[in-house]
Amino acid sequence: MLSDPYSNPDAAGPASLAAAVIAGGKSSRFGSSKALAELEGRRLIEHALALAAAIAPRVILNYGALNPWPEAPVPAVADSYPGCGPMGGILAVLASAPATYIATLPCDMPLLTPEIYRALFRLRAPERPVVARSHRGLEPLVAIWPATLAEPLQKALEARQYALQRFLKSINALEVPLLEIITDYQPNWFANINRPEDLEAVRKGLK
Repeated sequence: MLSDPYSNPDAAGPASLAAAVIAGGKSSRFGSSKALAELEGRRLIEHALALAAAIAPRVILNYGALNPWPEAPVPAVADSYPGCGPMGGILAVLASAPATYIATLPCDMPLLTPEIYRALFRLRAPERPVVARSHRGLEPLVAIWPATLAEPLQKALEARQYALQRFLKSINALEVPLLEIITDYQPNWFANINRPEDLEAVRKGLK
């Protein structure tokens, strides 16, 4: 267990920002709940919640069919549209977070840093999301969302438009090339845990 609560009044993020850990994936390629897989003595979901607490004073956990960690000491909200991918989770947190902006954090990228979200937040816009672009390409779950986008998201889901990247393009999301604006950018920040071998590769890289 992490020793600090996940509601952190001294977080680097301003009061207008909440952070939401998106943990609604099915983990089909991992073979079990990857949110509960351990890295350096902590579950991946704990790593994500700790990062969330470092960037915003309010933290929310989003989940799909099942909450992977019911004991988590933060509010938890289920996907608004179960089985429809990450857009259902993003809608759930936009609709429930008491903040002007919501940072979304995937639970399977344990090496993300507060610096990434600070860079995104500096470029925030009231009418469109600000989304990270890494050396690999667009990272749609590493983003800052204005809460006002809950309604367009809901309309897209009602129309059965579930592709997040297509939705981001349709609302002219701002893509931020982090490699160009963060001087000490590290490619491993965006290591994504989809399979057990991905987790093992991250473990080896941390030694």
